Amino acid sequence: MQVSFVIPLYNCLPLTQAMVASLQASLPPGLAHEIILVDDGSTDGTREWLATLRPPFQVILHERNLGYAAATNRGAALACGEYLALLNNDLLLAPGWLEPMLAAHRHLGPRAGLVGNIQRQVRTGTVDHCGLQLSLRGKLEHRRTGPGPLARWLAPVRPPGRNSADLTRATSTAARTWTSACAPWTRGASMPWPCAASCSTT
Repeated sequence: MQVSFVIPLYNCLPLTQAMVASLQASLPPGLAHEIILVDDGSTDGTREWLATLRPPFQVILHERNLGYAAATNRGAALACGEYLALLNNDLLLAPGWLEPMLAAHRHLGPRAGLVGNIQRQVRTGTVDHCGLQLSLRGKLEHRRTGPGPLARWLAPVRPPGRNSADLTRATSTAARTWTSACAPWTRGASMPWPCAASCSTT
């Protein structure tokens, strides 16, 4: 199994370097992977740093800032992995973050589609993001509370569906078979929320 990590960048070089270091330190031993960094017109030294990277890194340079969705779409279109891991460049990844997401894909098979995780503030440990949900006004909102212990015990892994809040922008994985059939980046589309917010696997 190969995982393609797609990371859009726009300036913020110190955050990007810390994120990449945490990604490399947190990967399971022996995991086949590629890291695709899509620079969206940075002017702060990011491009010079990118020029020093070697495999497993791939670098894509946009001449001007096209936005997060376009950068994600471009990186995903070039990815070769069985799974895509879509990451923001301001994350600090803890050891063990990826394994449960890949386990959810294995457990649910083609029903999984997109799997997200709960993200916490580094300083406080409070939940910062655990998905998106559709409000009663029809707008996507960040979810800042996760399921309770009983819900996690009854359904430790849930496939996304109509009422799901399991779509997360900063860290998500998607199976290649699902992305080929459903995700907009394979058709060059651009979305305000990257990659899968409008797709359903049911």
